[in-house]
Amino acid sequence: MENKEDMIEELVNRAEAYARSTHELGRLKALEKTTSLLTSFASSLVVLVLITMFVVILSISVALFLGQQTGNNYLGFLYVAIFYLIVGILFHLFRESWVKKPMSERIIKHIL
Repeated sequence: MENKEDMIEELVNRAEAYARSTHELGRLKALEKTTSLLTSFASSLVVLVLITMFVVILSISVALFLGQQTGNNYLGFLYVAIFYLIVGILFHLFRESWVKKPMSERIIKHIL
């Protein structure tokens, strides 16, 4: 009788240990996924800032060049502003397929 009780107690102990291990494994996997997602976001943010700086400096250069070609600096900046207006309108029209869907897929890929 005592042997059966010992076996049941050992089985319960092993089940508890298994549950604790499974819980810890799940927690560590969630931590890994979160860390991976955050580091990916941080590196993407750095790249975005660098690209933004490049685009701003390039835009000023193009605006000054166009202004020099037309003889009026304000026209160069106006042309660049109109270009960005057109890009902004296109971006607004296609934001679902250009941004939302790819970003959603990327986040889901990192999580899974």
